[in-house]
Amino acid sequence: MIETLAVGLCSALAAAAWRRRGRREEPRSGVIFTGTGSSSGCPMLRCAIGGEGGVPGCRACRPAQRGGRRNPNWRNNVGLVIRWFADGQWRHLQIDCGKTFRDSVLLWYKEHQIHYLDAVLLTHDHADAILGLDELRQLQRFDPQTRQVSGPPLQCFCDGRTLRHCRRAFPYLFPKEKALGLATAWCQCNGGCNECDKPTVERFVATIDWQEIPEDTSAFHVAGLTLHALPVLHGADYLCFGYGFGPAGGRVVYISDYTQLLPKTEALLKLWSQPPDGIELMILDVLHPDATRSPVHACLEESLDLVRRFRPRKAFFVGMGHYCEHFEMNRKLCLLQLEGLDVQLAHDGLFLPISLASEERV
Repeated sequence: MIETLAVGLCSALAAAAWRRRGRREEPRSGVIFTGTGSSSGCPMLRCAIGGEGGVPGCRACRPAQRGGRRNPNWRNNVGLVIRWFADGQWRHLQIDCGKTFRDSVLLWYKEHQIHYLDAVLLTHDHADAILGLDELRQLQRFDPQTRQVSGPPLQCFCDGRTLRHCRRAFPYLFPKEKALGLATAWCQCNGGCNECDKPTVERFVATIDWQEIPEDTSAFHVAGLTLHALPVLHGADYLCFGYGFGPAGGRVVYISDYTQLLPKTEALLKLWSQPPDGIELMILDVLHPDATRSPVHACLEESLDLVRRFRPRKAFFVGMGHYCEHFEMNRKLCLLQLEGLDVQLAHDGLFLPISLASEERV
């Protein structure tokens, strides 16, 4: 009986939240999920177009196709916006901009009144985290008269390996490398000499100030917001990063791609989770809806283990594959309230209000 009542209450709350989607409100500090799906997104191409390898009547892909982009089963690549108020204005920081970043911007930025970005954090150098970097030029302050980006460069924070990869993949976003490439291409004698005329061509690209993060969980700062990089394994052979931010008593932990916490991250989360403060919100990777293990992602049981160990006041899961149907899984997760755990799947476009220490309205 208690379980039935709990499931019924969760269903009613979920329905109420669904009805509230799309209502325009005044900006508040917090986090906005710009994507909650795996690297393939949902619906999966195999399920959408049919053929061998697809899942007929897929539990998540089918309702995503039927309901369209605002159905919670429709999932773009994982991403998150942090919003806070500092120096008299609202600040916006995007974590990851992957293959589906443009679609996420079109869907959710206007609805949540995000017109520009102040900074970007990258978790790693995979396609579902970085292939939307080219779109950043449309998300900087822009002067329509000069048709140029105005204001300071957009800061982009990442680890050393990701920085080196982006330098190779996006040389035009690194001005010195761009100029060198033009000179070499124009040289008429193919010798890279200094005799040939080398034109200077103005191209409309993002103006980025690349910053390398400390990889040992020590603090760094973005416009008054203090963050900590959280090193984790994303498969046994690959280092990835989550991020932690927020004041004591309001800590947010975001780990979108992991299979194992590394010792320094484990120690910091253990410290943050101690009473009386504790962790306010944990956002964790879940590829499969059960104990099915992946070599590069956490499954439901693995992330629930972290929730039970660190006891955040709320936990939301992201990175779900197409075996995770939104409403069905959330009904099951509601039963964890009997253990004192508040756990749900996130969905694209979800806003969670969080009080951040740097927020001071003038």
